[in-house]
Amino acid sequence: MNQKPAAGQHPLDPPDAATAQAYLDELSGVQQRREVVLDRSRMARLYVVEGIAFAVFIAVLLSTDLLRRLTGAPNSSSTFGLLVVLLLWNSLSLGIKERYGARQGMRGRVRIVNLVLILTAILWAVVLIFAGAAVPAWVRAGPVILALVGGFWPAIAVIRDARGAPKPAAPPHAVMTRSGRGATLAAGAALSVTGLVTGLIAAGNIVVSNLGLVCAVIMIIAIAICSRMGLITELGAMWRPPQWIAFAMSALAIAVVMVCATGSSQTAPIFGIAGAGAVLVLFAVASVWPTGPDA
Repeated sequence: MNQKPAAGQHPLDPPDAATAQAYLDELSGVQQRREVVLDRSRMARLYVVEGIAFAVFIAVLLSTDLLRRLTGAPNSSSTFGLLVVLLLWNSLSLGIKERYGARQGMRGRVRIVNLVLILTAILWAVVLIFAGAAVPAWVRAGPVILALVGGFWPAIAVIRDARGAPKPAAPPHAVMTRSGRGATLAAGAALSVTGLVTGLIAAGNIVVSNLGLVCAVIMIIAIAICSRMGLITELGAMWRPPQWIAFAMSALAIAVVMVCATGSSQTAPIFGIAGAGAVLVLFAVASVWPTGPDA
């Protein structure tokens, strides 16, 4: 048995044959306990939501690019706002997956096909952005459809595997503490700033756009650091439907700001301010909303 001990540490003594066989015998029991804990039906719903979220991201990305070309708007980087939302969602969803029994429910062929679909959708979208406006509508719809299939494919596979298995009870949420409510409000403030920055970047003014771009980059770095520390994942395990509804509506508001601001750069700051205010109100309500039953 080859070992790679930590620096300065001696390798452990290998187990004898009886102990090694006992470990192997226990493996099937561990796998059975995993199947009992893993909530496949809820994981399937989460995969569908992830597919829809990614499809919306690509649709907004391609729509803003097309609007920019048709209206002659400056080639801005307003899509950074949507990237902030996507990164935040990716970290929050890990908290849900932990509640459902696994951070990664896809395995084997299902996982490989999912990765191929997602990577193909991304590459297809990049090619369309470089191709320009002279592309048929059905070709532009291709990456969006692939993103949706990338969500429904693992959901169908998970439901098939769970057929006939007893459905476990709803997993409990983590306790919504005062710090959790404060973090919820902070997340809302971050999304509110993202909506404002999205409008500022699309304004066309070089100074204002560069300032907004710097703010967007800082937001992305901050989210990456908090995700690495596990803070956002813990928040995702605390959130109930009111907080998730606020997040979904905020993401939609930022997407609308992005599209409208790209179509009219002169009124882009107005769209940004309106979107930022709406997001802040949503999360101000969600942060104090009483916790309900597990779902």
